[in-house]
Amino acid sequence: MDENKGGTTAAFWVWFQDEEPVSSPLGSESDPFSGRGRAASNPDVVEAIRLRTEGREEEALDRLQRAAGDGDEDALLLCGQICFELGELGAAAEWYHRLFEQQPNHPLASQNEGLCLGRLRRWAEARECLGRAVIVNPERPEPWFLLGISLLHVGRAPESRPCFDRVLKLKPDYAPALFGRAVALHLEGQPGEALEIYELLLEDQPEKEELLTNALAAARRARDAAKVNSLASRLLAVKPEAEAALKALACLAIEARDAEQAAAWLDRLHDAGALNADQPLTESLALCLMGGKRREPERRAWKTLIQAAPRHEYGLFRLATLEHQLGDTATAAEMFARCVALREDWPEAWWNLAGCRWKMGDREGAMAALATARDLDPALATALASAAR
Repeated sequence: MDENKGGTTAAFWVWFQDEEPVSSPLGSESDPFSGRGRAASNPDVVEAIRLRTEGREEEALDRLQRAAGDGDEDALLLCGQICFELGELGAAAEWYHRLFEQQPNHPLASQNEGLCLGRLRRWAEARECLGRAVIVNPERPEPWFLLGISLLHVGRAPESRPCFDRVLKLKPDYAPALFGRAVALHLEGQPGEALEIYELLLEDQPEKEELLTNALAAARRARDAAKVNSLASRLLAVKPEAEAALKALACLAIEARDAEQAAAWLDRLHDAGALNADQPLTESLALCLMGGKRREPERRAWKTLIQAAPRHEYGLFRLATLEHQLGDTATAAEMFARCVALREDWPEAWWNLAGCRWKMGDREGAMAALATARDLDPALATALASAAR
């Protein structure tokens, strides 16, 4: 079974959105309003800085409108910063874009616009902005890092890896960039190399859910069963309902044809509500459980599959058979009726439907179903009748 591949899913994390090196769009070293930079020259900007310091951000924005309208770079930059702090990311991006239009080589305009667009998950636009930012600031790690993230999200992993390499050259051992490099390698089809980086990062953060999840996905793709088992167990210790870990261990049981273990993981997955969205896994579990001694877990697996895929022919037939074996003749008859509604030329389903109807006292319906079975396959009907004696 292959892992659930993708961007930001339960089985795979592309990025730590909250652990970016740029905690605000200005960055700690280049905020001209932090007290360390030059003084603002426009009196409206000076007053807005005071209002912002007092927590009166909306008033500060109002005060900045005239200066921003006149194209004052400090005013445009501060408008973007305040909007960002207020959570108005779209407005912040617009202010930074106006700053870029005013001064294309401004050291922060494109970087900050890209950061805002990335947080809005407008990754294609973010990539365009950050592509400009690395030209303006090639020696700063932040724009390279953010560009790498954007490239990952637009499906351009091979192009993202050099960005993370550039960050690591400028800022060696920076963990988020190492993580980004691992994700790029993973998406490029090099899970073994990605796993080595994930394991290195796990030495410092052994209980980090995102790292464990990605390491597990890489181990599954590398088909390293021992590491899959170890990483899944560690992830469950951190998050007992972790879907990625439960699915990984269920797949190990399936591959080992261990029906008892498959039944155990089926229960855990069912309790976590993680089966309906994964039809291939549910079907594989059901097929594996056919070799087990207990029918109830298999019945639950087929029932879950049919709820998600009501026209699954074999699943319907097998569930009907189990319902009959477990003594629920009425439900079995309903399931077999659904089978023949899907496929009118299904003699086995007609034969079983006849048996259920007969057992329920519907002699006329049973004989009609039996006649259809005989018409479709006389030899099979004769053989089944002989076996039933």
